[in-house]
Amino acid sequence: MIQLAHYSYAPGKCDGCTGANTWHWDEVHAAPSVPFTIIRADRRHVDGTGGEVRFASPAPRNASLRFVAAGVAPEVSFDGGTRWTLAQPQRVSKEADPVRQYWMPVPQGTERVAIRPGAPIAWWPHRDVWIARDFALWAR
Repeated sequence: MIQLAHYSYAPGKCDGCTGANTWHWDEVHAAPSVPFTIIRADRRHVDGTGGEVRFASPAPRNASLRFVAAGVAPEVSFDGGTRWTLAQPQRVSKEADPVRQYWMPVPQGTERVAIRPGAPIAWWPHRDVWIARDFALWAR
């Protein structure tokens, strides 16, 4: 799987257009396609002291948890909060961004994931503000 994240670094940068436009992508192709499963969580985001997301069906074999978080390195628990693990960030080319993407394996059968704030990103000025969002289980 390939995930491309686009951030508008200067939405007002526009040469003769009528709106924000900073797209610099062209000719992106992937072949052959391979079917996969996405199971979305019951809520869009978690913030504050943390919370739990639930999925409509259990995680299949070899599934991964995917989400984004801003401001912290979050911790997740797959057993109701008994054991906590630092979430595994995806490798990215821009480490200075406070919004990080996370991708990590989940045990087969997982239906709930608890999440809480971990250590703030060192340079993040709003140390008491964080949010994690867009939770989903992905599997082939």
